[in-house]
Amino acid sequence: MESSDSEETFERPLVNFQLSMPPEITDNSEVLTLLEVLKEDIEGFDDMLLEALQQQNQTEEHCESNVTMAEPEPIQNPVSYKETPNEEKSRFKCLSEKDLLEIERNQYSDATKRNTKWGIGVFNAWCLERLNETHDLEVVDASTLNESLRKFYAEAQPKNLVNRSKAITEEQAQEYHKNSMKNVRAAINRHLKDIGREIDIVRDKEFKTANAMLTSKLKFNLRQGLSRSTKHHPIIPNEDLAKINQYISNDYPVALRFRIWYLLAIHFVSRGCEFHHQLTMKSLKFAKDENGLEYVTINHETQQKNYQGGLDDKCEEAQDKRMYATGTSTCPVESLRKFIQKTDPAAISLFNECARDALRGESPESFSVWYTVTPVKPKKFTTFMPDICKNAGTTRFTAHSLRSTSITAMLVLPTDI
Repeated sequence: MESSDSEETFERPLVNFQLSMPPEITDNSEVLTLLEVLKEDIEGFDDMLLEALQQQNQTEEHCESNVTMAEPEPIQNPVSYKETPNEEKSRFKCLSEKDLLEIERNQYSDATKRNTKWGIGVFNAWCLERLNETHDLEVVDASTLNESLRKFYAEAQPKNLVNRSKAITEEQAQEYHKNSMKNVRAAINRHLKDIGREIDIVRDKEFKTANAMLTSKLKFNLRQGLSRSTKHHPIIPNEDLAKINQYISNDYPVALRFRIWYLLAIHFVSRGCEFHHQLTMKSLKFAKDENGLEYVTINHETQQKNYQGGLDDKCEEAQDKRMYATGTSTCPVESLRKFIQKTDPAAISLFNECARDALRGESPESFSVWYTVTPVKPKKFTTFMPDICKNAGTTRFTAHSLRSTSITAMLVLPTDI
């Protein structure tokens, strides 16, 4: 803009205009007339924008102006005029109610959902037998629920006592394991939270007598010799580890896939089978430490049994765990690099089904692709460790034993962990 008193020019500040056009104004000429009025009434109105709109109205002439400026946005109702070269994009997501509900439904793992259903089922079965009705947990008051839980904790008993008596004593078979009782209480509490009840049967003082009964019952069982110890997964002996390592050192499709699965489980101390199916081709990062030693780490968090990603969950930093190169013929880093090279470039998941041609061929090395784009199903991972043990000729172990073995091995290392 030029001053009437001086030829000196100055830089005009950015001014944004938001116009809500009346429905009857649809023609560009009417819009131009309105903009001319605005130019007279509003100080700093953009002459360049006005000129651009006038040029747009001349449909048969396409003259280039000596002034470089952005194309105006199409005139709509309402119209937004901004002196910005690019159309402004929305910063935040716009989710439907269906999307929001889907996120809420997936806050629990499938195992937690099954555990919740089981716990509620046990409590409802007791209610039907002892009270001849079930509680409507959406409306039952805290006092009534507390009294029912107090009796339930004392009287709860498993079914199928005959089958249970084959593995443990008859007296022990009539009592739930202490962890099972805690799981039932947690399941009921979780269900109450999910249906919107603002009560906590674990912490609220209204349930003090019920929780006191549960504590007393567990102590009573301990004194009576009815409390059973928690079974831990066995540690794999060194002789079996040697046989397993010898088997997975073979270079053919099935053994290499087993080797990578096994190495990742050992080095990253994963929990069972909840870890591997979350890994993609972009999950692993090859890097070197301050001493120039090459290693592989995971560049994102993974959902584990004790870490579901909520606000109260303690995170295990994935990048703090490393799988180092050894320089041997079975080097973990080189094995992983070969595994990736033998996977179809279009694959998304890290673990995929073996290619039939590579499995049937007499010389697998002649095939460039050993693994397809079809991901291994999560349930199939549960068979990996038993299959490794069978092929290696060892005692049968599950994937849970790998975690126990890894932790024990680190504890006996001569250096601090």
